[in-house]
Amino acid sequence: MSVRLNIVMDEDLYRRLKKELPPKGISSFINKAVRARIRPDRRTLDKAYSAASREGWRRRMRQEWRSTLGRLNQEELEAVDDALRITLGLP
Repeated sequence: MSVRLNIVMDEDLYRRLKKELPPKGISSFINKAVRARIRPDRRTLDKAYSAASREGWRRRMRQEWRSTLGRLNQEELEAVDDALRITLGLP
């Protein structure tokens, strides 16, 4: 759903937007720029992590990386494993 929003913008910046964007393109541009700048909400992140955790390749990659770690003590292994889990989006 779209909403109407009034904003205050520097006049020079507005002129650049009018010059560089297609007609009726300012709203879309601002929408994309703001979306790229703010973090996703918790619900969106939870859904993405849940979907990622069901992807088998992530688990296989985690196991492959763990097998290359060699002689780490348990604490180091757990730290690396936690980092891999987070990076790969696994629970």
